[in-house]
Amino acid sequence: MTHTTKDELLDQVLDLTLTIHEAQTERSFAVGQARLLGATWAEVGHALGTSPQAAHNRYGARMARTGAGQPGGTAPTPAREG
Repeated sequence: MTHTTKDELLDQVLDLTLTIHEAQTERSFAVGQARLLGATWAEVGHALGTSPQAAHNRYGARMARTGAGQPGGTAPTPAREG
C-alpha cells in the first residue's frame, strides 16, 4: 500500500483542477470553431453527449457575447462547473 501525504494529495487536486480548466477552455474553443465551420447545435450537442438545446444553452450566449463562431470573434470562456 502506498502512503500519500495530505500535501501530495492537495498538489494532485490542484494539478487536476488546472487540467480540467484547460480542457474546458479547449472544448469551448473547439465548439466555437465547429460552429464557425457550419456545425449545427444538433451536431455539437451530439459531440458533447447532450441535447442541441443544452449545447446551445451552455455555449450559445457566451459565443454571442464574445463573437466566437463569427469571423474575428474570440474563443468563449468555459462555464463554471458546480
